[in-house]
Amino acid sequence: MKKLTKFFTSVLMVLVMLFSFSFSAFAMENKSDNNDQLMVASDDNYNLVPENYEMVTSGYLELNSDGSVRITDKYVDYVQKKMEERGVYASVLADGDTITIVENTPAMFMRSSNSGVTKVKWLSFNLFEIYLDNNLSNKVVAGTGIGVALSTWIPEPLVSKIVATALGVSAELIALKNEGRGVIIRGIYTLVPQPLATFYWIKPQ
Repeated sequence: MKKLTKFFTSVLMVLVMLFSFSFSAFAMENKSDNNDQLMVASDDNYNLVPENYEMVTSGYLELNSDGSVRITDKYVDYVQKKMEERGVYASVLADGDTITIVENTPAMFMRSSNSGVTKVKWLSFNLFEIYLDNNLSNKVVAGTGIGVALSTWIPEPLVSKIVATALGVSAELIALKNEGRGVIIRGIYTLVPQPLATFYWIKPQ
């Protein structure tokens, strides 16, 4: 009788161990599947945070299949119109992911030839490089006029405001890096979870 009891006890323990192992394996497989799904979902940033694609959804940037972007005619028209409203005669040039503003006055031409350029290069839907010439770099440092300028170059009001705020915070570093030809600033903006522009680096032109 004791041998029979031991036998059944052993069989029961084996069954419990097998069941526990199977359940753990199933749970791990399920967890792995869930993680894979989460990873796929997190890669699909557009579906999760479409607000951060504001420049694309508004029609100012066109998103390519490889993640790069292109300046649209709508973007060029917007900047040209804003320059005219400000009474500034300028050529607005678009080349792929970059929009450049060249003021059409002899004084500005002479100044621009040795004091840097003004342009915005979009590296992706919300990653950018801003080129500020010497004049605009000095305006940032002085805290005057840069908000108006950015609202001309960056069509989305909230995006231009948060970038302008980040420029104000970085004024001392811009002054330090400007060697007479202005600066280049690489940064990124996000509108979700909160409106924020972050600069990765600032260097001389």
